[in-house]
Amino acid sequence: MTRVPDELLQKVDPLTLRTMLAHVVVRDYPETLQVFRSHNVDLKRDGGLAVGSLPGAAEGLLAALADAIAWRARSGNAEIRSPRERASTRTGS
Repeated sequence: MTRVPDELLQKVDPLTLRTMLAHVVVRDYPETLQVFRSHNVDLKRDGGLAVGSLPGAAEGLLAALADAIAWRARSGNAEIRSPRERASTRTGS
């Protein structure tokens, strides 16, 4: 197993998230890509806009993005396991 460095696990505060460009959010927090998609955000068109100015920002987009990255607040708890390690865990070997 590989421990994920704490600097990669930084949680972002809501005010900062609101002012970040959408494409930067996806780059830094790839787990948010599905959130943008589920809120019908066209990242090709709107990736250069601040998240707070995106359509849907007032309808829960910001909250959903914050939820998607909330696990990062538990820094030091993340591990990356290889496919072989994951398989051995599932099979009990």
